[in-house]
Amino acid sequence: MHARNYIAQIHIEKQHAGLGEDEYRQLLFDVAGVKSSKALNENQVDAVIDAIKAEGEQREGWKSRQLARWNQYLGFCNLKKEKGNELLYKITGLMSSEAPGLGQQDFDAAMAEIESYLEEKISSAEVAMPGGIDLHFWRQRNPCGFANRREVRKIRLLWSELCEYLPEAERNEDYLYGFCAHTLRLNKAKPLLALLESESHKVIEAMKLRIAQEKAKLAKEVPF
Repeated sequence: MHARNYIAQIHIEKQHAGLGEDEYRQLLFDVAGVKSSKALNENQVDAVIDAIKAEGEQREGWKSRQLARWNQYLGFCNLKKEKGNELLYKITGLMSSEAPGLGQQDFDAAMAEIESYLEEKISSAEVAMPGGIDLHFWRQRNPCGFANRREVRKIRLLWSELCEYLPEAERNEDYLYGFCAHTLRLNKAKPLLALLESESHKVIEAMKLRIAQEKAKLAKEVPF
């Protein structure tokens, strides 16, 4: 391998693993006894690359590629980082995309939710459709057993109907998430696409019941 090629590959792996400069230099010294990739010989290159990959797999939190993808979609939605953190908190319970507690399941759920948010923004003409992406890619990646798009759409349609009977202050995503968490007796709310299929059915039935109750209450209040 040409020296320039392996140096570039090492730096790509370093970025993907999320290594800081000091960590990277220490790893080079521990594995090969050098402080710069330029000092590596061909026999040491594979060992360094394997060590960087192993370090990345052991690290907590989202990797650089995941962070880049999340930030890309924030840009698509025209969301500032602060607003993105607020959205992330609703999804994962953590306030920063760089929080060490974030894992792969959090990433899958977050990307599915922000993709749904982006679709709503596009539908309302608030942002333009980005080129080169599949607008349903992340939601279709949800593991088998989780709520599908049809079930989530049903929940949102019922929610829109229920909002007609709710005070203005309760017609928001926080109240929707709280409704789901209360129905499912969860300690922490989670995004719709992170609901299990069975959980989504419980939410749908609970919303139908709540709507029927609100209609009955209104019928009693309105004289004929």
